[in-house]
Amino acid sequence: KTLGVKNYYAIVDALNFFDLDAWRKTNVRDPKAFGRVPERIRVSLNENTLFPYVNRGIIISAKSVSYNNQTNELRLELDNPEIHGLLDGGHSYLQIRKFMDPANQSDRQVHPQYVRVEILTGLDKDKTVDIADGRNTSNQVKEVSLEDLRNTFKEIKDALKGQPYEHDIAYKEYETYSDRPDVPKPISVTEILKCLVCFDREKFTDEKHPTNIVTRGGENATIEYFRDNMVNMRPLLPVLPDILRLWDTILQKFVDAYAAG
Repeated sequence: KTLGVKNYYAIVDALNFFDLDAWRKTNVRDPKAFGRVPERIRVSLNENTLFPYVNRGIIISAKSVSYNNQTNELRLELDNPEIHGLLDGGHSYLQIRKFMDPANQSDRQVHPQYVRVEILTGLDKDKTVDIADGRNTSNQVKEVSLEDLRNTFKEIKDALKGQPYEHDIAYKEYETYSDRPDVPKPISVTEILKCLVCFDREKFTDEKHPTNIVTRGGENATIEYFRDNMVNMRPLLPVLPDILRLWDTILQKFVDAYAAG
């Protein structure tokens, strides 16, 4: 039985690379602009003629692929941001976009530069998650990033729409602001989930506390509990902003209240 998945390979001129800025939801991490890895990619892209061989390249999920032999034009069709877009190679893609910027032209060597690209078609949501998990092997993908790709947090996002901190929440292990790609978001969704789990009265009581999950279990235990017990916690979502406000109030007032006796 065929899986219905096809892959294509191409070598693409770096100065004419695809604009995938609006198609990065499938990538499990936002790329970091600074650090050892981005700097090595930048130097290699600007100076190394072997870049398409020493760099892992870019992996893209697309609806369809076509190539015009007359014009040497490679065309990708993408229509579903939940499935199509940048699957792997986010750090390289960010450096390629900077390489394409005319303002950085003085940094480039005179030789042309190319990028290795793999394009996958025929993916559905589950296959996209599996491939994103399997291909991002430089650093193990955290569970939070995969659950975001599965849309596990959609109802959390809906419940917090309009809140002043709505756009400060990171729903994957490294997420930046769309207008400030160098600035990571300060609030992890796992901290929000911990607050929510503590209010699950179906599973916890005055005698039975969620300590093993939210304190000792770490991020993955909290995420797995939320995913597996969403039915219990769904009725709490309308009051999630109030739960978070209570949590902040306790953090702010606890020391003074305790000291006052």
